[in-house]
Amino acid sequence: MTEPDGARALRRLTDSRMVDGVVPMNVAWDDVRPPVLRAAPQPGALVGLPGDCSGLDVFDLDFEEAAPAA
Repeated sequence: MTEPDGARALRRLTDSRMVDGVVPMNVAWDDVRPPVLRAAPQPGALVGLPGDCSGLDVFDLDFEEAAPAA
């Protein structure tokens, strides 16, 4: 999803039932997508740390540090 309105794009994707799960990336502290993921029927995990991660699976990665190790 590359749309500026990430919440709307995520909702459209999960409502379509064409995906088995979702993993939004680059999640920010004030991201609008976590509430949509909580309400989605599919499982999901977030890459990044939102302000409220209750009820969600989240993980983070320092991509700059990981790249040289790859």
